[in-house]
Amino acid sequence: SAPTDSLYAPAITDPEYGYEVVNVFRQEDDADSILNWVRAAIAARHRHRCFGRGSVTWIEVPDESVLAFRLDHPSGSVFVAANFADRPAEILLPAGIDAFTERPVGGPHSLDPYGFTWVVITTPS
Repeated sequence: SAPTDSLYAPAITDPEYGYEVVNVFRQEDDADSILNWVRAAIAARHRHRCFGRGSVTWIEVPDESVLAFRLDHPSGSVFVAANFADRPAEILLPAGIDAFTERPVGGPHSLDPYGFTWVVITTPS
């Protein structure tokens, strides 16, 4: 621990977001923490080579607040959809596996406000 007066900027002491509450030690034990979410996202990205290496196909969806695309690589494909609205958005998911929960998905789906989904496609295009 560094002396307070030697820090570049003052430490955040807010009771909800201060360093004593938001830190690696506490987040490691919280399955819903941002730390564990980022770790899961990085792990999913590493499992699927199409991220950063695949070709992109833009998908038209009825709701213009949703950005949707498909990433294809010889090792597999992933469908990605992101809702940029402050309201839920309905989309149609391809048959596949949720890249985070590893549960089967497909068909009509409601994206949460500002939500997203990554679907590992299990059927051919």
